Amino acid sequence: MIKISRLILLTLLITISTAASSVEFFGDHAEVCGAIKGNECLELINKKRSAQIQYSLAWYQTTNYYLDYYYDNQEFKKLLNVTSNYLEKENHPTLFQTRLYYYQAKSLLFFKQREQAKVYADKAFSSLEKIADAFPNPMRSIEIANLKHVFGDSKEAYAMLHKLQITHSNHKDALFHVELQSNMGHAMHNLGNLEQAAKHRTQSANWALKSNDLHLISIETGNLARTYQLLEQYQQALETYQFTITYLEKTKNVRLLAATYVRLVEIATSLANEKLAKQYYDLIEPSLLSHYHIGIYDTYSKIYEKN
Repeated sequence: MIKISRLILLTLLITISTAASSVEFFGDHAEVCGAIKGNECLELINKKRSAQIQYSLAWYQTTNYYLDYYYDNQEFKKLLNVTSNYLEKENHPTLFQTRLYYYQAKSLLFFKQREQAKVYADKAFSSLEKIADAFPNPMRSIEIANLKHVFGDSKEAYAMLHKLQITHSNHKDALFHVELQSNMGHAMHNLGNLEQAAKHRTQSANWALKSNDLHLISIETGNLARTYQLLEQYQQALETYQFTITYLEKTKNVRLLAATYVRLVEIATSLANEKLAKQYYDLIEPSLLSHYHIGIYDTYSKIYEKN
């Protein structure tokens, strides 16, 4: 599975006064929810937001988790509505405003409104460059490279990321290395170099394992498995996806699990193992599949239709 390019952790710096007073934090909703998933997580975030003064520092932090929740779960219609509403107010803290631009661009891109998405991407890019100059942080450089990649300049994005890889080789944070290697993998994939993409995805998966983040592990190993599949290294793809499934089951990510079963049907068929392909086909719940994966599922239903 090639996921839509995303930054799992966006480091946010919010300026809270004209005297350059600031605080830095991560905008990942898992920081609030922990093991709590789905609607219960969203309810917990909303409960925290409702108890906070609107536009206070605490409210901005929790609202970042709120945005992250919708993005992480690919609920782009809801995310677009929320960001559009908040963008009507123009005096948000700089990085919150930048986050709104970023998610607005990604949401519009999802709905194939590319020209409008580019407008917000340019705003986010301009803002991020200014912030990166004022507050040097390698995560922000990854954000800039991510935007370049999403809007078609994968070669420049990769060059930026490669430079980061050299200058921050001793960085201690596993999540930084996951983001770095994952985005390098995206760029190489987009440039048509799947062999190099696989190398970066292998490193990303290894760093994800070091993070002990179950969701992160399932995403990065799944990306690696998909790259093996595209390289027609089907046995490695099979074994890697089977490894991924153990983590998807732990995180109860039923939608991604269903999509993974679709890929395993494809791979087992490519390996001429129809018995295994049928086993995975029978595990698929079609109602959990995206429109894209439903198309693949329907193709194989002609072969492996449930009795």
